[in-house]
Amino acid sequence: MKRLVFVHDHKVKKIHNNYYSSGGLGQNVLNRYLKYFDTITLLVRCEEVHDESIINRLKLVNNEKINVVEIPDYNKINNLAVIKDIIEKHVTEADYLISRLPSILGSLAIKVSEKNKIPYAVEMVACPWDALWNYGSLKGKLMAPLMFLNTKKLVKKSKNVIYVTSEFLQKRYPNDNYNIGCSDVEISDTKKEVLDSRLNRKLKEQSSIKIGLIGGLNTKYKGHDFAFKAIQILSKEYNVELHLLGNGDVEKRRSQVQRMGIEKNVIFDGTRENGQEVWKWLDSMDIYIQPSLQEGLPRATVEAMSRGCAIVASDCGGLMELINQEFLIKKGDSLDLANKLKQLIEQPELYQQQSKRNFVKSKDFTYENLNKLRDMFYSNLL
Repeated sequence: MKRLVFVHDHKVKKIHNNYYSSGGLGQNVLNRYLKYFDTITLLVRCEEVHDESIINRLKLVNNEKINVVEIPDYNKINNLAVIKDIIEKHVTEADYLISRLPSILGSLAIKVSEKNKIPYAVEMVACPWDALWNYGSLKGKLMAPLMFLNTKKLVKKSKNVIYVTSEFLQKRYPNDNYNIGCSDVEISDTKKEVLDSRLNRKLKEQSSIKIGLIGGLNTKYKGHDFAFKAIQILSKEYNVELHLLGNGDVEKRRSQVQRMGIEKNVIFDGTRENGQEVWKWLDSMDIYIQPSLQEGLPRATVEAMSRGCAIVASDCGGLMELINQEFLIKKGDSLDLANKLKQLIEQPELYQQQSKRNFVKSKDFTYENLNKLRDMFYSNLL
């Protein structure tokens, strides 16, 4: 029997005796590992929730083969000794460790694994420097260099590393041993009819132009502020609507767009269940934008590509590997974002070209293609 312990700073929600994830570590993701391991013990943070109405928007985590172990809040110094004991117990009882970095818990687990000679692999999913530096707080900026150096050291010496990017994370956090690039974003193979229906659109002739952005409203690095400024510029020439999908403080954002005079141009669409509901929402958008300050390899962008969306995105993280260079903007450049959107609105042929290009590129992320890479990686680890 191969027992896996999986460690990350991800926070799950506990409702009664079950655990749920917003999507990052639901059964839909963890079941991939059960192809190679018999059981999974998941070490993560936990938040107890009493609102059962949110269950439909979440993914169930635990089952008979996936066990969740709650880790106390590591921001409280008094919890550190307990956290180390929990990690030590479960890592030493396992046959293999997967540590998803960057994460504080994952870093601690690697140290235990090395001390006890437990085979482990690193999943490198984001840049801690970008994430912390753009978090929006002094604490984040102080932690950024420490997490950057520690993560770089851990990745460098690991014998097995799987990156979610093809180049970006590999360059910043190099590894001299066995490593591959394999996205953790996996999509269904979309039918060509989805693209065909989009290619008939003539944006300039429409009564309104819908631009979509997915990301938590409170997550500063998702670039909502820059999107608002771009919409403010475009609204002087076109009837544009910026549709926002994601949870967070709607009233705070609504006040912000009111002050900017674009309250009629910004629509808060709340949240949608992963899968069909999100795809339906993306199909209703004319253009998708991802003006983030940092990203690993964002699922939302890949899903938008698979629905044939023309996309404008920031030149950060894995976005540089996904989007045509012509439609990458400098981080925080609202004017460039507005200009790129204007090009897509004014030039139907360019719009069609980008829609086709993104649709074809999304095929790199189908189950069949990614599964071959995972098989190679885990055959080496095991």
